[in-house]
Amino acid sequence: MQLSDLVQADDVILGVRAPDVAGAAADILGRALPHHGFAPDAVCRLIDAVIAREREMPTTCGASAIPHARDAAVDRFVAAIGTNRDGIIEGQREPRVIIAFLSPLEKHAGHLELLAALSRLAHDTAAMNAIAEAKTVDEVIALLKR
Repeated sequence: MQLSDLVQADDVILGVRAPDVAGAAADILGRALPHHGFAPDAVCRLIDAVIAREREMPTTCGASAIPHARDAAVDRFVAAIGTNRDGIIEGQREPRVIIAFLSPLEKHAGHLELLAALSRLAHDTAAMNAIAEAKTVDEVIALLKR
């Protein structure tokens, strides 16, 4: 499974700014999840799960962060990306890219595979810089397909 298979234009948010990774993940997912058919109450609950997981064990990897959660109400993998070339967290240069995702509870192996792939991507400095510097959503999508 590739990130480019999961992310559509509505899942990419440019210019994200928040006080912390959890807040950024909440913003990104709050905008993206409704486009995937999640009702407002489900969006709130899923965001709460990602925030709780992020507070339990932070996911910052240098220039990026990968907040995530698994949930029984999720029937497919869902991902969203937030970027800010000047840094997503107020007053900090990094992370510049946040990839938030949700996995079906029963797809533990797939969850770990996606997390490993995203971790490799997060450590690819050239790729993270290109995504952070992208000026359009289409440019981010094109970079993910490479």
